[in-house]
Parts: sequence; structure tokens; C-alpha cells
Amino acid sequence: NGTFENVDISGPRQEDRDTVANSVEFSGTNFTDPNFEIPSDWRYQIAADYRFDIPVLGNDFLLTAEYLYKKGENTAFWKDVTLTGNEDGTTADGGRIIYDDPTGRTTDLMLTNADKDGRSKILSLVLSKNWDSGVSMTTSYTNQDVTDSHLNSSSTAFSNYGYNPVINRNEALLGHSIYETEHRFVLNLGYKKEFFTGYNTSINMFFERRSGRPVSYYADGNREGGLSDPYGLLSPGTTNDAFLPYIPTADDANVTFASPKDKADFYNAINNLGLAGYAGGYLPK
Repeated sequence: NGTFENVDISGPRQEDRDTVANSVEFSGTNFTDPNFEIPSDWRYQIAADYRFDIPVLGNDFLLTAEYLYKKGENTAFWKDVTLTGNEDGTTADGGRIIYDDPTGRTTDLMLTNADKDGRSKILSLVLSKNWDSGVSMTTSYTNQDVTDSHLNSSSTAFSNYGYNPVINRNEALLGHSIYETEHRFVLNLGYKKEFFTGYNTSINMFFERRSGRPVSYYADGNREGGLSDPYGLLSPGTTNDAFLPYIPTADDANVTFASPKDKADFYNAINNLGLAGYAGGYLPK
């Protein structure tokens, strides 16, 4: 509870104005590309029903088959426009862009549209049957093949930009979507009976078996052992570990290890994780 005297509250102090005017480093901004298009998709769907009887098991089984194809258009994508014009070559393998950013701390993130759009291929089969005894059954199988170029899973521009798996920050990369469930099998068994007049009793059992979400690995960019900060070269302005790693071949000239032990440990890890088949390139999204 201090007392202020002779304080002008009509606006910023002149010395503060001068500091801002003479600054050579500015805070980051978020803005929308003036040519931004609202994301949309095209959907094509076909379905067929077939009723049939199975001897002994019963009549009037219903089999439904459905196929959905969805093609995205104008996928939302975030770019750091401060990196444009600061490209300074690539890593030795030629796949990852190196940037020459004077400070590495400013990000001006623009919401724009990706130059690559994902698609979905979804097949579902449903078999159902109701028996006069009150027993019912519904079973289904769904297969998904879903790709995207951006997760779009966050509420902020910085997270959408930093946590999208990429090889190069400002380049859209198609790959399996984290929302894909490749295989899903469901079984629902029910029984309904009026044990007490006017009151139905229902008993249901539900079973589900499904694939897990697609998984990949990121390249960790921690600065250790006096090595330079990789984020200042590959992703100025953010340190999110969302880079898909380059997997070197044996004695790959594009990669230098700090020690023979580090090299041996690395290749042992690659083999144990089953990633040797990607040697000479980047892990897929």
C-alpha cells in the first residue's frame, strides 16, 4: 500500500516508449493468413444390408456392410514465418532444414492451410440377430486407415505448432493419424425377459478388442556435453520434441557419435526397438 506522487497515468513513460522503439527483438505474435480457407472434407459412403438364415441358429440374421472414404481439404496448419528466409542449408543427409535465426526466441505463428491433406478409409461390418427367446446379439468389426498432415489437437497456436510430428517445422508431413484405430471388434449379447408382470429385465454383456493408437519416436534435443543447442538450428523459438528422427545405417557418414560407446548403445537401441528397417531415412509419422 504505497503512496505515489506526481505520477502521470495518462500513458506509458517516455523512457519505456524509447526502449520499445529502439528494440531489435520483439515478442512473438499469432495471426491468420489473409488467404486462409476454412477446412472442409469430401465424403463418399456406400452401405448394403443382407438378410439371411443360418440352419439351427435361426432365421433373419442381418448383415450390414459400410464403406466410408473421406478426403480432407484445406487442412489447418501453423507456420513460423520468422523462419522464412533464414534457411541455411540442411543436415548432412539432406532431409532436415537448418535455420540461421539471430536470436532463436521469436515465433510469429501464422494459421494457414497445409499443402497436403489427409484421408480416411473406413470399412465396417455389423451382424445382428434377435431371437424369440429374448436373446439378442450384435457384433461388429471396423477397419480404419486414416492419415493426416496436422494433429490440430490443441487450443493454442504454439502447441499446435510445436507438438505436430514433422521432419521440418514449416513443412506438412502426411502420416498415420493418432486418431486411427486400425482394428476394432465389438460383441454385445443381451437377454430380455419379463420376470415380473409389466416389468422387463435386461441383462447385457459387452466385449471390445481393438488396436492401440499409432506410435512413433521423437528425436530428443537436449543440450548435453557442451554440444550446441539443436533447437536453435532446427526449430528456433520452440523446444518441443516433435522431430521424427533420422535412423543412420551402419557407419553412416551423415552422423557423428560422441564416443564408440554411444554408437554401440544407439544401434543396440535401434535394433531392440525394431527400427533397423528404417535405416538411411526418417521414421514415419
